[in-house]
Amino acid sequence: MLHHASVRYTTLVLVIVLVGVLIIPSSTPAIAQQGQELLQNPDFEGNYVAIGGDSTKQVAPSWQPWHLPPPAGADPSINLEPDYQPAPTNRVLSGSAAQEYNTFFATHDGGVFQRVPVTAGENLRFSANLYIWSSATFEDPNKSIQPQGVKVSVGIDPNGGTDPTSGAIVWSTPVEYYDEYREITVSTVSLGTSVTVYVRSTVTGAIGVNNIYVDKASLVSTGSVPVTPTTPAPTTPAPTTPAPTTPGPTTPAPTTPAPTTPVTITVVPTTPASVTPTPPYQADLPNQLEYMVVAGDTVIDIATRFNSSVDAITQANGLAYSGLIYVGQRLIIPVPAGTGQPSNPVPVSTVTPVTPAPPAGGGEGSLVNGIYVVQSGDTLFRVGLRFNVTVDTIAQCNGILNPNAVYVGQQLRIPGAGATCVGGTTGTGGQQPVPAQPIYGTGGAYTNYVIHLVQPGENIFRIGLRYNLTWDRIAQANGLYNPNQIFVGQRLIIPR
Repeated sequence: MLHHASVRYTTLVLVIVLVGVLIIPSSTPAIAQQGQELLQNPDFEGNYVAIGGDSTKQVAPSWQPWHLPPPAGADPSINLEPDYQPAPTNRVLSGSAAQEYNTFFATHDGGVFQRVPVTAGENLRFSANLYIWSSATFEDPNKSIQPQGVKVSVGIDPNGGTDPTSGAIVWSTPVEYYDEYREITVSTVSLGTSVTVYVRSTVTGAIGVNNIYVDKASLVSTGSVPVTPTTPAPTTPAPTTPAPTTPGPTTPAPTTPAPTTPVTITVVPTTPASVTPTPPYQADLPNQLEYMVVAGDTVIDIATRFNSSVDAITQANGLAYSGLIYVGQRLIIPVPAGTGQPSNPVPVSTVTPVTPAPPAGGGEGSLVNGIYVVQSGDTLFRVGLRFNVTVDTIAQCNGILNPNAVYVGQQLRIPGAGATCVGGTTGTGGQQPVPAQPIYGTGGAYTNYVIHLVQPGENIFRIGLRYNLTWDRIAQANGLYNPNQIFVGQRLIIPR
């Protein structure tokens, strides 16, 4: 009897101990199994939704785009926000979809990221397969020609932050390669209840297109380690020793404003042709050629290039004393005998035509048969706004070399209003008539060419497709270092 009682007592104690073990709450959170995928949508599948309705931000579900903005005052082609979209089928590594993002004639520093719940103290390994295509010529969609220094890396923020500039992010070493998928990997230990994984690419050059494709990513735990809470050691601020101050009142240096010299704008009256039939420079520079201004040009550079002079170019084109010129402007360049074409007795920009009477039936500021008579206070810019025509279009249609040199009473043909432009009607879709004499660009003299007037929504790549030319040939002809910076109304030389 005593023996059975003892057994029952021992059994009861064991049951109590086992029950106690079952009901004692664990003091540590559950840890993901090793090798278990922690990412949502690691293969970038699903329906890509335009974030905020923006069609340039189509990102795979569970992922977010990010990019670093350009530094203050930087060129517009620096650190542009990439366009995000589903990758074409020939860039999908696995499954049915992959993420693409790219910049066109611009650099970028960005990619995609995802914030993932984890437990503290996990050894985590993040990897992603990345493909780079960077080409300045577009000649081969499968080969990077003149790549622009694209480097890729992946990173983990062990604290789960979403600031891509955080110093806590552990990044893989940036690598540069092209035209293939490679798996990039990085590992670290989670310090909290979430981590953030990043895919990143940076670009050095802004020429051409830079495409990044991302597929088959993974975030897995490779084990756990004890995590000691990282309590930052108290930091004792360094004593700030104030700069010694000299006793006594400080007399600020008197700020004597520099004497303001009134700016005198000298309006040089146009001299009738009968008074000065030939410009003073024409004895030494009897011929002329036409030149289209490209990015980086100055009057001094142009004069040196064509053995002309600053004064001659300034006078021939009615330029301001400052010598201000703009990209796409067409200049008459006086040149020595034996080059160019014989000059007119008096350059067009310095002739004072007889003021014509307004067209019959036209009141002040009216438009009759496509002809507008310049009124006091008018500029080509204001006239263009009034009739919804660009300054360059009006200038081209009327053979105006200096758009700032219009005069009261001048008759302007307004394209699209029934007027016939000088040398023919204005071409449709931006193509302009071909002048009779050669035009000079950075690629040399062009005798077989058309002038294209840039239209809204156009870029140099689309213009090249229209004329069956590569973008770089157009860029070379027009001296475009950054072809992303063309503007509506700009005239481009299109070699034929």
